[in-house]
Amino acid sequence: TVNVQLDQSTSHPSVDFFALPVPVLFKNGQQDSLVVLDHTFSGQTFSFTLPFQADSALLDPDWWIIRANDLVLRVPDAAFGSGQALLVPNPVRDQAELFTGTRLQGPATLRLLDASGRLVRQQQVVITGRRTTFSTADLAPGSYLLELAAGTEQVRLWMVKD
Repeated sequence: TVNVQLDQSTSHPSVDFFALPVPVLFKNGQQDSLVVLDHTFSGQTFSFTLPFQADSALLDPDWWIIRANDLVLRVPDAAFGSGQALLVPNPVRDQAELFTGTRLQGPATLRLLDASGRLVRQQQVVITGRRTTFSTADLAPGSYLLELAAGTEQVRLWMVKD
């Protein structure tokens, strides 16, 4: 089950809430699904089931809604009942959060390799509550292989930097 909460802030206090359908594109490496949510008040929540495990959500993918910012702020741990690792958002901009599933905890080594296999970054991170956050602000746009290792356990995921 996917749970989505949509909040709307206006550009000026004199502007009222604007009710409108909001398309959200959910996807992973193999599948995608466009869900249109009938947004009638700020803070409205929606629950539905997708036929696959999404690793990213894109609000208004065709840019029909006028806005200054749109953010996917948090994906709760409960969303990952499968125990699979998941990187959000993906594509990334300045920061990424890696949900490790149930396999990794504590100190770990994070490595990023570019599309040619060259090591771009290696850093120590701490996995707390089955997740870790790291900066991607200094990375050039492109595709990266993310490797996270703790002891004998390892997670490997593809990451795209916008």
